[in-house]
Amino acid sequence: KRTIHLGASLLFDSILIRYFATGFWMFAGVFVLMSSAFSCFSGTEEAMLFESLKATGQEQKMTAYNGRLFSARSMFRILFPTIGALIAKDLLEWQFQIVNSIDAVATIVALIIFLFLTEPKHEKQVAELEFGIFRQSLKTIKQHPWMMRVNLNKIAVFTASFFTWRVYQPLLTEHGVSTFALGIFFFLTSLMSFVSTRYLGLVTAKLGTKRFLFWTAVMTTVCLLIGSVATIPWVLFTSLLFVEVFATMREPAFSHIINHHVHSGSRVTTLSNLNMLKGIFDIPIIFLGGYVATMNIRYPLVIGIITCLIALLVVPIRKSDEPPCHT
Repeated sequence: KRTIHLGASLLFDSILIRYFATGFWMFAGVFVLMSSAFSCFSGTEEAMLFESLKATGQEQKMTAYNGRLFSARSMFRILFPTIGALIAKDLLEWQFQIVNSIDAVATIVALIIFLFLTEPKHEKQVAELEFGIFRQSLKTIKQHPWMMRVNLNKIAVFTASFFTWRVYQPLLTEHGVSTFALGIFFFLTSLMSFVSTRYLGLVTAKLGTKRFLFWTAVMTTVCLLIGSVATIPWVLFTSLLFVEVFATMREPAFSHIINHHVHSGSRVTTLSNLNMLKGIFDIPIIFLGGYVATMNIRYPLVIGIITCLIALLVVPIRKSDEPPCHT
């Protein structure tokens, strides 16, 4: 709970700096604070949810409940980005400051809500949990080497989604899509993510986690391939939209796979250590993506296609990775 509060506080600090940021290094500072904030959330929310379900004997329903958690994140993104696009339609500074103020108010509301979070009861004392917790997390990963493969699969497709998110605005505007239409893009992404993750438990129960993750990776690859060559605005718009939706749908399923095998006492640390792997891979891959984007704004999508193929062919999800799945 304290870690989540810290993350929200760091996020609020980054928003405050945005009011006065005028150059590269100030915005770099904003991103450092934002990254630190997201690191506090990394693994913490999932661990808190799983432990709460475990305390009530419902841990097998992790995919369904985590899907609802992801859908809840999308709720406010459904409406507010469209409003933001209308407010900042002329790309003027005072318009951006209004949007920034909305972010600040939303973060304050989040901080207040977090005060009412209830942590699940732990079987051991905090001091006992803290002793050797990092070592226990590494031991868990070593005992389950498949976790590394599953995590690399997740990272590979997420990287494709990340590149898409970074280039969709200049790519769409280059093809005549308006600022308001960009807001519609965000609106549709959030709406479709909300609906799909809300009922994700039903989908994975019917298809199975392995088949679900396989086909979402395939469809992500197809959409990236279309997006890398499409010149018709609505085709480009639609293909990039579905890349983001498929990426969001995959997250709760991965969470269930990993959490099912992680020791309660080191759950947050283990999840954070696995997520740290993403940060290590991000350094060369994102640098490469930024470099090739200077040549052609579509080239990062090509890298995304390659990482998706790696997920499908090199580090695939196997039947044995599937946890028990209930709706």
